[in-house]
Amino acid sequence: MLKFFRNAAKTWVFKGLFVLLILSFAIWGVGDSSFGGAGNRVATVGDADVSVEEYSRALQREMQSTSQRIGRRITVDEAQQAGLPQILLARLVRDAALNAETARLGISADDAAVRRAIMESPSFQGLGGGFDNAQYEFALDRLGFRPDAFEADMRRSIARDLLTFAVAGGAAPAPGLAERTLAHQLEERGFDLIRLSPEMAEAPAAPDDGALRTYIDENRSDFMRPETRAITWLAIDPVALISGVEVDEQELRDAYASHSETYDMPERRSYDQLSFADTAAANAAKGRIDRGEASFAELVAERGLSVGDVDRGAAVRTGLPEGIADAVFGLGAPGVAGPVGTDFGPALINLRMIAPARVVPFDEAKAELTIEIARDIAGEKAIRLAEQATDLLAAGAGVDGVAADLGLVVHTAAALTVAGDLGAGPFAADPAFLTEAFAAEPAEIRDLIETMAGGWAMVRVNAVEETAPLGFADARARATMDWTRDQRIDALATRAATAVADLRAGAAIAEVAKRFGAAPSPLGPIRRDGGAGLIAPDLLTALFAAPMGGAGMVRSDQGVYLGVVTAITPADLTAPQAAEALSRWREQLRGSMAEDMYAYYAAALQDRAGATVNQGAVDLVVNSMR
Repeated sequence: MLKFFRNAAKTWVFKGLFVLLILSFAIWGVGDSSFGGAGNRVATVGDADVSVEEYSRALQREMQSTSQRIGRRITVDEAQQAGLPQILLARLVRDAALNAETARLGISADDAAVRRAIMESPSFQGLGGGFDNAQYEFALDRLGFRPDAFEADMRRSIARDLLTFAVAGGAAPAPGLAERTLAHQLEERGFDLIRLSPEMAEAPAAPDDGALRTYIDENRSDFMRPETRAITWLAIDPVALISGVEVDEQELRDAYASHSETYDMPERRSYDQLSFADTAAANAAKGRIDRGEASFAELVAERGLSVGDVDRGAAVRTGLPEGIADAVFGLGAPGVAGPVGTDFGPALINLRMIAPARVVPFDEAKAELTIEIARDIAGEKAIRLAEQATDLLAAGAGVDGVAADLGLVVHTAAALTVAGDLGAGPFAADPAFLTEAFAAEPAEIRDLIETMAGGWAMVRVNAVEETAPLGFADARARATMDWTRDQRIDALATRAATAVADLRAGAAIAEVAKRFGAAPSPLGPIRRDGGAGLIAPDLLTALFAAPMGGAGMVRSDQGVYLGVVTAITPADLTAPQAAEALSRWREQLRGSMAEDMYAYYAAALQDRAGATVNQGAVDLVVNSMR
């Protein structure tokens, strides 16, 4: 189980707990308990020392508090993996520099301030809501503090707060900065867009070998044989264990009864949703579909979107907002409905498929239920095997030894790549498995790892073949395809550059679009941050930097995109919502500047004091806690 806990320590959730803990101790500081080696120090900040004892007490307390938070005792290894010893030392060094500065400036907290801070702390409140001395003593005892040491540290903490408040309290953004920033964000623009796909350009003559060789050399990173690894591994795969599981008939019937909503299925409909900036644009698009001038798929492509961007999956009527439900379930057959109001503006609904309501009888559901229950049983068996494998690994067994003891199959793959390999079986594309296989050194003994699919594996790398350039024969087919695509896009980009110049000179975008056999698509009004999925980001940036009537273009591997600015609506900062946002933005700017000033100030104090770290003493403390 130790290996599993160590793996858990690598997760962001676990690290987040450490961060919260460290922030809490930034207020409470450290107290007192004994540790050998008086006179030693882990760091020196000017004339002040961070002693071994102080550092040890702080580290012990933080590990104890973290253990209480997560419900089990953490190890020193886990604390190191999360970076706790280093983060804690940095905080103590910072506090020492601030303490020295408060002493130099004569800043201190009187008894009344210390008493008030303690009396008002939520940590020391009793059931009645006021300060409870018994709760106070209990809390200090649990964390290993003596009252006098805690109160002395509280006094230093209050003094530090007074200093940092004085430094950061005067932070204020430049006059008008908040207004200019928010006006920039809230400005709205409308556009007419044209998408030019590579197929709109004539295919060039087939390239000769010389041109292909040059193309491959210029794009060498696209024509490399990937690194391959010969590996051996054992796998604990819950799916593979299912075949050995038997499921009782009564258990199946009980499962069927408890999942009645699954087998009594209402009508489901699969649909797409394409949103528009306003009703006029949505009606215009619907008119094009009704007149046979464009299909729904063509409208999606014109906006530079993919099918996945508009796919809303399958839904039941009760799971949809009323307006969308009426549109999706109001059609008698697949087709396009709308416009309909949505949270993202007026939208067209493309009904793709209708799955009628259906009741699945027990006999039909039996096979599915059997697999589901067997999967759960197999999953529990896999966990037990993983625990046994972990113990064997801790005892020194390798891949072959663990496999022999547990009756597991040893697999091999001769040429695994980072993209996976069929020789790796069910783990071929598992990110955790591939990461492990390409992190290990040849012959290195590695821990058992949990895969993304819920299994476990232990990998041994036998050999590594480094990445290398593909030979011309292997690269030729793809190079021909890519070269042809790029030539077509280059030709379109050349024509589009002329079109942009014409648009900037006042040419109508509809006339420009006809040159390419395309049609413009209106978009907007939208804000700078509102174009996700609607327009290429680079083109959006260019058009927001252009004046009214200005035009721009962007070349990509998918084609060329043209756009012209058709409307500019400045932000109205007097509107109620904008005024509220402006107030919040002023506070955010002020808070951000205060944090920056505090960070720079603390760093400057440390730099002026000349902080040094005794890494040997740090290691002594950490190792003494193992």
